[in-house]
This record gives sequence, structure tokens and C-alpha cells, in this order.
Amino acid sequence: MLAATGLRIGRVRWRSWQRIAALLAVGLLGYVAVAWPLNRLARGFAGEPRTAIISHKLDFLRAHAGDYDVVLVGSSRFHYDIDPASLDAGLRSTGCPLRSFNFGVPGLTAAELSWLTETLAAVPGRHWRAVLIERPQLPLRTLRYLGSDRHRLGHVEPHQLWLSYQALATSARSRLNWGVDMIHEVLGYLYYQIGPGEIGRLVAQAPPEVPADGFTIDLGRDGFVPLEEEVSPLLKARADRMDWSEFAERLVELRSRPAAAAPLSEMRLDHMREQIADARRVAPIVVLTLLPQAIRGVVDDSASIVEAGARGAFGNVPIVNMGDPKAHPRLFADGIWFDDDHLMGDGPSRLGQDLGRALCQRVPALRAAAP
Repeated sequence: MLAATGLRIGRVRWRSWQRIAALLAVGLLGYVAVAWPLNRLARGFAGEPRTAIISHKLDFLRAHAGDYDVVLVGSSRFHYDIDPASLDAGLRSTGCPLRSFNFGVPGLTAAELSWLTETLAAVPGRHWRAVLIERPQLPLRTLRYLGSDRHRLGHVEPHQLWLSYQALATSARSRLNWGVDMIHEVLGYLYYQIGPGEIGRLVAQAPPEVPADGFTIDLGRDGFVPLEEEVSPLLKARADRMDWSEFAERLVELRSRPAAAAPLSEMRLDHMREQIADARRVAPIVVLTLLPQAIRGVVDDSASIVEAGARGAFGNVPIVNMGDPKAHPRLFADGIWFDDDHLMGDGPSRLGQDLGRALCQRVPALRAAAP
């Protein structure tokens, strides 16, 4: 058909530039018609992406799925900030003797979360009662990650591109910044759909073991890793940039001034509803969990999400807001912060205990579901 179209173009008396443009369009169409199915086929043969922390935790959970009742799926704030042992103790103390697994992943984006929840939903032998998720995370997988398995799993389906757009368009970033980030997302998606991405991965020799990529891999604490034991130079650089005198003043301000809620955009609400729908494939109870962050804009945003939930924006999905400094002042105290996003020292234990108690009280169905 494409050859016949090219012959017809050759017979039409067009201007030279029109003829060139038409031939280029036909050539591009022909390329896409071949490259797209080849990449889809290569993806099937190449199998599941193998990347640090995600693959380590997936392998462990597939072997021990039946040992857990609650799974936490989120970013580094879950990975480093919630100690499952403390969370389980808090649950037990309020009548919910359940066991939790921390599937936090540093830098997890909204698109990656969609892939991860779909993958977790296919884990055999699971009987998870609840899944805890965060607010949507921004896509930060720039083109320098292009070709890596981590980059690939966030650019598999068109729906993931839409999730990235929603996350960026409803963020506090300037239009210029999120526009540049969206160009990165589109180019990354095209690389795996019609570029050499999937085919290149198929022919490349996979390493015998999943690389650690500079992270500490320790599954002896149900997925939790204290930041004091982390070896990632990126995280250490973030902590080194902190102005701790200014930070102490900020904590005082956060504890003293109430959060200011504001209406959320319909696109933001739709994005969160899609994220909740994806998580329901993992467990029947989805809990939107807002963690402490020592940033005024995030504290206000948490209040806005709670207010939207109270108006029924997310149906009957319970929201547990641990990011309210007035309600949880001991989580906004000095001496437990690694940077303004993450806890250390006694922080993960405090958060785990308080979250466990709040979770059991906020979601009575967990008490009924307990063994």
C-alpha cells in the first residue's frame, strides 16, 4: 500500500517541496509501521525490566507475598521514613495485628507507580488487605537515564505519558520548566516505542545480577533502609546543602501556623483518582497516606487533599495525614531530619508508630480483617 501511495505521489504534478514533504511523510509512516510492532515484539521477548531496589523488592515479595497483610508503595519518603516494625507495633497497639512491607522506591514517579501497581497486582499468593500510596510524584527521569531499565519501565504505555503530563501540569513548577520536562518524557516514550530502545535492550547482554546502582540493598527489615546506612552520594549531597539554622526556624513556623487549604484543580483530582484506581488492583483497601515534609507548600497541599477528600472527591478512600505539624508536632521536631524531605534517627520509628495507630483508627476494616 505504501509503495502504491509513493507511485501516486510521483505521478502528481506538485511543487518540488510538496513532493519532498509527501515522500518524507510516507517514509515516516512506513518507518513507524515497522518500528512500533518490532519494539512491542522485542519487549515481550526481553521480559521485565531489572533495576535496583524495584527488582530486589519484587523478587523478595514474590517469594514471601503470603507473609504480609499491608504493602506500602511510594517514593523515598516511604523507603527511608517508615519502619515496618514500628508500623506493625502501632497497628497492634490499637487492635490491628497486621504485618507490613515497605515497597518504597527512591525517585518513584507517577508513571513508574502505574507500572509497579500493575506488576504487584500479578504477584501470586498475595492476600494483602490494604495498600498505602502517596500523592502523585513528578517525573524526574531525564534523558540522561535513556536506555536504562529504570527509565524504560516508566515509558511503556501511552497511559503513562498522560500520567506524567498530569503530574507536571498540576505541579508548582513554572510552565517553562514543566514544558521542558514534558519534552523529555515524550522523547523517552518515543525512544521505546519507535526508536531503538526495546530492540537494543533485547540484544544487549543483561548482567547476571540486578545492579545496586549505588543504593544500600537490605531486605532484612521488610523493605526499610535507614538513611544513616544509605550509601547514595546524591542523598548525602542533599543533606550537605541544608542550612540547619534556617531549618530550625522553619520547623517552629510550621508547628505554630495552621496549614492553609486551597481547592485542587479538576486535573489534579482526576490524576489522584486514576492513581487510586490503579492501586485497587493491588489490595481492596487503598489508603492515601500523606507523610511529613518540612516544606510549607507541601503542608498546605496536604491540607488541601484532606479537604478534597472530606468533600467526597475520592469516594470512600481514607486519607491519613501525618504531614500536619499541628496534629503531629513530634514528627516536626528537631534532631530527626536528614533533609527537608526525609527523616532519620528516631524519626522513622516515631512515624511508623504514629502511622500504625492512625491507620488502625482511621480504617476500621483493618481491625475486622486482622487474622
